[in-house]
Amino acid sequence: MTRNYTYSFKLKVVKEYLNGENSLHTLCLKYKMPSDTPLVIWVSRYKAFGPTGLKQLKRRHYSNDFKVAVITYYLNHSTSIQKTAIHFDISHTVVYNWLKLMRQFGIKAVISSKIGRPKMVKKKKETSKKKTEQQLIERQQKQIRHLEQELSYTKIENVYLKKLDAVIRNKKQH
Repeated sequence: MTRNYTYSFKLKVVKEYLNGENSLHTLCLKYKMPSDTPLVIWVSRYKAFGPTGLKQLKRRHYSNDFKVAVITYYLNHSTSIQKTAIHFDISHTVVYNWLKLMRQFGIKAVISSKIGRPKMVKKKKETSKKKTEQQLIERQQKQIRHLEQELSYTKIENVYLKKLDAVIRNKKQH
């Protein structure tokens, strides 16, 4: 069960830890927290962003390019989810969910993940006019851009799978 903590509580606990008054474990016991994970996150966000790092992050919509950049950073720098989230100033849960989606269904699942109900689109009546040459060119260019983007995502997924394979082989050798 997730608990919501106030900004003032987070600030108080983080300062108590950074001043050396108590350890993370002691603070968990003192404030009856089930785990020290939130404390670790609060301390790292406080160190990176100051007191504003403890404020609740607002829901944002992220572009596909941003999602790919976050996943690529995580894979290429062999860093933790928490450090990746701090680097991009986003929630660690968001990064975790994107990585989970990618591991289960591939990079395309991360890109195509839409939240909420799909928009209602009115269907346009088809006209019997022939498409002009310009419209055909624009459609082909759009298709080329889409295929280039898909190739880029496939390359990222390939890098991830190679690293995963290397980790598995490394574990088998030990």
